[in-house]
Amino acid sequence: MGARYFVFHGEKSAPTFSRSIMDNDAVLEVYDKLTCAASEEGILFTQENVSSFRSASPFFLKHLRNNLGDKIGFTFDVKQVLRAKEDIYETLDAMGNRLVHIHINDYSSITECKLPFCGEVNLNLLSNYLKKNEYNGDYVVEVYRTDFQEYDELVNACHQVKNLFCS
Repeated sequence: MGARYFVFHGEKSAPTFSRSIMDNDAVLEVYDKLTCAASEEGILFTQENVSSFRSASPFFLKHLRNNLGDKIGFTFDVKQVLRAKEDIYETLDAMGNRLVHIHINDYSSITECKLPFCGEVNLNLLSNYLKKNEYNGDYVVEVYRTDFQEYDELVNACHQVKNLFCS
């Protein structure tokens, strides 16, 4: 299909009646198999930070990076890190130089997901951090259909993101 990345959410952070949380060694064994399978298909397996999943934790992300090295990439999502009540920059630091894909959106404590530049996140600060750390991966504006009224709002947000993050 031409994809470069497989974006993975991973394991829920809470056990259910039918399963418990995997220990770190078992997680690494599974991730090793998944990253190898992705590589065989010519794509990079990436772990996204997702609020209700184990991947919300910067500690977990750093554990993956330290143990899987260049077998794994990371996808960062602005709204997900804030839903999880984690720190944007601690999460980005945990992903380190393996960050390859960013879901850009904005956040408000009332509606959570918003079009970029319509919420409370200082996207200028985020852009400066990424440039300082020489990020040159991909961006996608990721919002829900309920986050805008007119398609022109989405197009405008995409232009603003391109101007701020890709210049």
